[in-house]
Amino acid sequence: MAYWWRSLSIPLPRITDSVSESLSDKLENLPHDPGVYIFRDSKGRIIYIGKAKVRRSRLRKYCEKVSDARPQFELLFAKIADLELITTKTEYEALILESNLIRKHKPRYNVALKDDKSQPYLRIVNEPFPRIFLTRRPEQDGSKHYGPYGDLRYLKGLLHVLRGMLQIRTCNLPLTVESVARGKFKACLEFHLGRCNAPCIGNESLEDYARRVRDFASVIKGRGSDIIERLQNDMEKASDELRFERAAQLRDWLASIENLTRRQTIISPEPVERDIIGLAVQDEEGCLVVMQVRSGRLLGRVQYPMRLAKDTPMPEVLAQAMQQYYTQSSVPGELVLPFEPVDFEPLAQWLREQAETKLSLRIPSRGERVQMVDLAQRNAELQLNGDASRVSQTRTYSSESHRIEIEVGAEGRSARDRCL
Repeated sequence: MAYWWRSLSIPLPRITDSVSESLSDKLENLPHDPGVYIFRDSKGRIIYIGKAKVRRSRLRKYCEKVSDARPQFELLFAKIADLELITTKTEYEALILESNLIRKHKPRYNVALKDDKSQPYLRIVNEPFPRIFLTRRPEQDGSKHYGPYGDLRYLKGLLHVLRGMLQIRTCNLPLTVESVARGKFKACLEFHLGRCNAPCIGNESLEDYARRVRDFASVIKGRGSDIIERLQNDMEKASDELRFERAAQLRDWLASIENLTRRQTIISPEPVERDIIGLAVQDEEGCLVVMQVRSGRLLGRVQYPMRLAKDTPMPEVLAQAMQQYYTQSSVPGELVLPFEPVDFEPLAQWLREQAETKLSLRIPSRGERVQMVDLAQRNAELQLNGDASRVSQTRTYSSESHRIEIEVGAEGRSARDRCL
């Protein structure tokens, strides 16, 4: 996306009651356009990055210290020595630019998700014949990443089964169309075991292999029912053609997928893709919890500790946390939020562009989604308070269509446990 902007640097005095009037005079000539504003300290370090649809109104509001100014700026004002403005065409462009600048500079007074290296992702490498493997360090090199995932055991099992069933290569050979045509490589054991079609020796075209990779991505995104049905038909066809080894192999792989999904809690009878978000904040610490539902089943839960300025409004914390999380995470078809984040419309537009399918954002007021949001909120509070490692208890929600059973950390034990 091409930005049109102009940069303006204004030295600001130390903001106190005695100079607020002088500062207001300087801000009189500021533009009304949407864009990003950057606060720097006396050493030139960036300490806060924000955006606004009308920056003049936003900045004057900070300096006048009106009743609705954000509390964390009382701590920030004493350190501001310089102001930089970047003008964009729309509020949406300002949101994208703000997100990129925060990720690059990590200002002290912005909300920051702490980098958690323990969260695993699935990576589809940007190659002619892509490899697919687990990684804990997503790279911005054109590769596709799916996750993060909360259940590592499930993820490893799913990766092993799908790579074999869809015959995705596991080798590290630098395969290109030219190198394969020159006959530089030999087929490995995976080919003889039926787990790879050996594109390294030209047994499979670039288009056929790309189709298998797309099938893999569809399955892990929860949209693989057609692919599973096609593989079942392939199994029956192999059996009719007396290729019993191939039929048995497909049967075992399909059974493994069924066993993997059977252990997951059913959240919805519909094959929905949904993230349920919980948020808890205490002083300068916070916790973001995302409960992942794929194909109507609870896939897992991920949590990220946060650093933020004290008394930052919750809608602003939620908006910045979502921007940072979904910059490196795939966006499902539905997001269930505990409350409305600040600057909701441009954030929703950005999320819809990040998503690979139609996106619905919900802030429930009744029904089972409220129960799930409450559960995510409770998990966030427990993680923040350090109680999640204590004895877990099962919290059950019932409905006419299905039952939800999810283990959450909590103090104490249920009455049934005490009796036992």
